Amino acid sequence: DISDVFLPGGENGSVPVYDTCDEIRGRPTRISGSPELHRRSFAVVFAPTNIQAFQLTRFRSAKGHRAGTKSIIFYGAYVIFEEIRIKQGKCKSKYRQEIDRL
Repeated sequence: DISDVFLPGGENGSVPVYDTCDEIRGRPTRISGSPELHRRSFAVVFAPTNIQAFQLTRFRSAKGHRAGTKSIIFYGAYVIFEEIRIKQGKCKSKYRQEIDRL
């Protein structure tokens, strides 16, 4: 349950995003080590929303670090994965630390 985790800007949908689309697309696989769990992870994350399967498929199949930045999937997944990271007490990734320094 991540309902007690609050990100700055979350109250009005303006959480700053510090990942690329490729980072977000790869995160479930890196966490689970399984492409099958990757696909299911995205489905579980967005199950309570009105996201349609084609939106999820389009985002997941895009290639490139900027491909998909305008997708609701990108922003929503970033926020959820960041809340999970904070709830689990995990450190920021090396990539994220590099982005923070820019």
